[in-house]
Amino acid sequence: MAHTVTEGEPTVLAAGDSWQWDRAVSDYPPSEGYALTYHLSGRARYEIAASASETGDYFEVRTTPAAHAALVEGEYRLLGFVTLGDTERWPVYDGRVYVHANPLTLDGDTRSFAARMVDVLEAAVAGRELPEHEELEINGRRIKYASRTDQMAELGKYRLIVAAERNGGFPPSILQGVQFARAS
Repeated sequence: MAHTVTEGEPTVLAAGDSWQWDRAVSDYPPSEGYALTYHLSGRARYEIAASASETGDYFEVRTTPAAHAALVEGEYRLLGFVTLGDTERWPVYDGRVYVHANPLTLDGDTRSFAARMVDVLEAAVAGRELPEHEELEINGRRIKYASRTDQMAELGKYRLIVAAERNGGFPPSILQGVQFARAS
């Protein structure tokens, strides 16, 4: 199956994957000698050179997986500039992109913090015997245990975050499966 190349700059990328997108810059077409270069800056720096399309009316951005496989996960600033030799440089893009770590080089538990917290809180709620006291004080130091109600509230919060992560960043619809009918 062929990969579909997107138009415009991405907002999420993964280190070690192929990066591909097309960008039309009508005021600075490659057919007139303009070149397009992107600069990725954040926890590391990386430069991405675009090439002219066969028709010369847009730029093609293509990278190999090895070129950026070692990028550190995090948010980066992506700047795009067109240049005409050494005489002109014009900004054409300034945005943010989140680069995920290379999945082939990750060690340990790669789940999100929220997913790990769901496991921790579920284990705490399932196996917890309630202490005799909710608070203790020993030599002036106070220890307060989280109540079951507090743990359940936190568990619900983290479950919603995990559901949103699995739904492309959007919280699950609470109206899913609900049907409305006209009152008679």
